[in-house]
Amino acid sequence: MAKNGKGGLANPVRLKPVRKQDGTLQVIVETPKGSRNKFAFDPEQKVFTLKKILPEGMSFPYDFGFLPQTIAPDGDPLDVLLLMDEPAYPGVMVPSRLIGVIEGEQIEGKKRNRNDRLLAVAQAGHRYQDINSQNDLPGRFIKELEEFFVNYHRLEGKAYKLLGCKGSAAAELLIRKEPARRVPFALRSRSGDNGTTPSRAGGTVAPVPSMFSSVLRRSRRFASSARPAGSAGHSAHLPHARQCGSDVASSA
Repeated sequence: MAKNGKGGLANPVRLKPVRKQDGTLQVIVETPKGSRNKFAFDPEQKVFTLKKILPEGMSFPYDFGFLPQTIAPDGDPLDVLLLMDEPAYPGVMVPSRLIGVIEGEQIEGKKRNRNDRLLAVAQAGHRYQDINSQNDLPGRFIKELEEFFVNYHRLEGKAYKLLGCKGSAAAELLIRKEPARRVPFALRSRSGDNGTTPSRAGGTVAPVPSMFSSVLRRSRRFASSARPAGSAGHSAHLPHARQCGSDVASSA
């Protein structure tokens, strides 16, 4: 029986964001790669719901999900773009390595809102196992991704501007700075916390603990030890690898 439910599955937004044993993120998949359906978790009903359907000829290029116990500026958990060999399913938890963050901005009239997405690689798999940072991605990756986001937001009457792509250090800073970790129903005070704010779930929010740095380092060591010695890796077959987003023209 699940701890946070009576005879049902655990509430995914209440799962821990990081696994202690190897420091990997616990990414919850909402929308799988190749799907025209946009799914999202409804925290009130505790089910995954169909939010919209993309037009013919358009589908999600990668698995998209969220990181539990985090809160982005829009009140939802931080979004995660997940690289993995095969599409997952809505509600599946995928242990993943944090490799960076894609920084973006959505524009609606005069209103501008940051829309950043963590970039992660599924721990299990083959194709992306030698991708350790955003620098290992091919140059066309960010261009194609930008085109998708521009078209996706246009369907909602909004514009999208890609601001850049940064490494795991910036991604960790985003997790610490923007969201702050959920602490449901009770405030857990720790030395060095910068106070708390109410969460939309009715509990309280406190900054992400400093333990995240240690588990992130442990994740990097785990990934390095898991890679075969002397392996050239799949990244050798990715052409024109460069700084992600370093020479991309932003769209207004």
